[in-house]
Amino acid sequence: MVANIEWFGMAEGATEDARQALTLVAVNQNAIVTPTLPSLQKRFFVLMLSNVSDAGAPGANIGVVFAITGPDDKVLLVQHATAALPEPASSAIPETGGQMIFQAGLGIEEYGAYVARCTLTLPNGAKLEAERRFWVV
Repeated sequence: MVANIEWFGMAEGATEDARQALTLVAVNQNAIVTPTLPSLQKRFFVLMLSNVSDAGAPGANIGVVFAITGPDDKVLLVQHATAALPEPASSAIPETGGQMIFQAGLGIEEYGAYVARCTLTLPNGAKLEAERRFWVV
């Protein structure tokens, strides 16, 4: 099995409990509707991973780059970070999954197509990438 990105989506709200169970509000809406510009919007982008135990030992660092571009590839947001590979939930479960939540405050100044991108650099050097398009109308 190879570590991979299962899903990359957008939500209006996101939270995790002590068990890291994820709760999302208004999931996968691909449009932000705003009657006037400029507009300040907050969205959560969620990355669901599978087989992360194949990428390295628990606690090993993952390089993370999260970016949002607007119409004409104008950069609105870029975040660089590191995250640790999770501990397996149980030795009885062969696959270890994980999730990353990115909260983005967007200062939107024009209508059109936007793209959220996430690139992970795993401890073994492999790169995983995901892209999510959404529109401001």
